[in-house]
Amino acid sequence: MKRWFDRLLGRLPFLSELNPDQLSGLGLLLSLAVYYFLSRKMIGASILVLFASLFLDVLDGVVARAQGKASEGGWVVDIAVDRVSEAVISLALSRLVVLVVAFNVALSLYSYMSKKHLIIPVRQVLILALVVYSLVGAGGVHLLLDGVLFRM
Repeated sequence: MKRWFDRLLGRLPFLSELNPDQLSGLGLLLSLAVYYFLSRKMIGASILVLFASLFLDVLDGVVARAQGKASEGGWVVDIAVDRVSEAVISLALSRLVVLVVAFNVALSLYSYMSKKHLIIPVRQVLILALVVYSLVGAGGVHLLLDGVLFRM
C-alpha cells in the first residue's frame, strides 16, 4: 500500500516544496478542531476534519520519502505526533477511548524498542465508528456507539 501511494503522490511537483514536519504539525492542529467538533457532537464536521488530518499524516511520510528525508528520527516524530493527536481527540470522548489511546501509547513505546510497527489505528477506527454512528440513526447500533464513544 505504501509503495503504491508513494508512486501515486510522489510524482506531484508541489511535493518538493512541502516540509514533512510542517504537515505533521498541521495535522496535529486539525486534531484540536476534531476535539472541538466532537465535544459539541458535530459529527459531520468531525469526520471531515479527521479525514483531512489522516490525509496529512499519510502525506508527511510520502513527502519525506520523495525528498529522501525519511529517517528513524522522522518515524519517531510521526509516531509521537500521532499519539498526541489521538490523546487530544480522545479528551472529547469516553473514558474507554482514553484508555485505548493510553494502551496505544504503550504499544508505540514497545514498537520503538522492538523496531516493529505495532499500534492500534485509533483515528481510522474512530472515523469508521463516527460514519456508522451518523448513518444508522436511532436504534440499537446508534445507542451502542453513543455509549462506547461518548458515555463510558
